[in-house]
Amino acid sequence: MTKKQGLSPTILKTGEERNEEFAKRLSKFFLNKKFRPGKYEKDAVVSCVNYLEKLDIHVSYRVQLVFKHSENQLRSAFLKHSESYDEFKYPPFKYYWNGPIQCLYVYKDLNNQVKFDWENSSFESKAHQLKSVIEIISRDILNLIGR
Repeated sequence: MTKKQGLSPTILKTGEERNEEFAKRLSKFFLNKKFRPGKYEKDAVVSCVNYLEKLDIHVSYRVQLVFKHSENQLRSAFLKHSESYDEFKYPPFKYYWNGPIQCLYVYKDLNNQVKFDWENSSFESKAHQLKSVIEIISRDILNLIGR
């Protein structure tokens, strides 16, 4: 097929090329943050090391917030956090923090109470939602850590 027939060159990109492009777009949207393609655990991700001091962000089909504080600080924060845990606290996302030395995971809430059209929204709109939730959750957890 040719461009005239409607074939998009995006289809021909490898997963690695799409990941590199995604990292560039996130870096452009998140001013002063550098996202790089790579792997974290078993997932292909784009990552921002030191998104904030002692906080790394990994983005794939979910967002992983990796707090790099002492185990004692994380245990204390996790216990405080567990007292009022609500996985739907940050619409249109849901989140899970299953243990003090584990990542905090953020997922799109596809059945959200606050309607957000994930399928038809622009990249900028999705990135804005993502940036907002990262800022709010990281602020809340860092406050519990006592930073």
